[in-house]
Amino acid sequence: MRGTRVGRGRLAFVRACGALLLLAGCAREVHQYPHVWPQAFQARDCASLLGTYENEGEGSGLRKESLVGILDFERLRARERPARWVGLSMPAGGLLEVRDPVGRLRFVAERGEFGCDQGTLRVWYSDGGAGDVGVAWGWVTVDLTKDADGWLVVRIDEKSLALLGYVIPAHISGTRWYRFRPTAP
Repeated sequence: MRGTRVGRGRLAFVRACGALLLLAGCAREVHQYPHVWPQAFQARDCASLLGTYENEGEGSGLRKESLVGILDFERLRARERPARWVGLSMPAGGLLEVRDPVGRLRFVAERGEFGCDQGTLRVWYSDGGAGDVGVAWGWVTVDLTKDADGWLVVRIDEKSLALLGYVIPAHISGTRWYRFRPTAP
């Protein structure tokens, strides 16, 4: 009798795991670099990417995005209206500053928040937390370079894991492209 209960318990566990796997979600949205945009190229160095750009840019998909929203989503949500421009500077070695008329955000290389790799400025950040519908963790890599017209080209790679309803696993990832026109503050 005891062996039968254990067998039923294992079978129930296997069925529950199978059902959970069937309910598990996976989504991937990958945009290719738009062929109608000027060719993106590696900058000679990251310092050549610094400057002031319009905050609202063109996107590779249906979504519009702002440069502030890409680099600092939390601050963007707290705003009544978006900034018109965003400045990128490196006031000291190992420090990247993103500023607009409202304030500034700093990324520190020693903390692994940004780096320069062969003319591509790379910013990393992650976030996670729990809410009413579950728990999620996300990781973002933002690559900045320029195109042939001098616009700032931004490639975003996002990955996130979630437990929807604290039970159903989901994996979401994607790549999107944006570009931002140079401007004066």
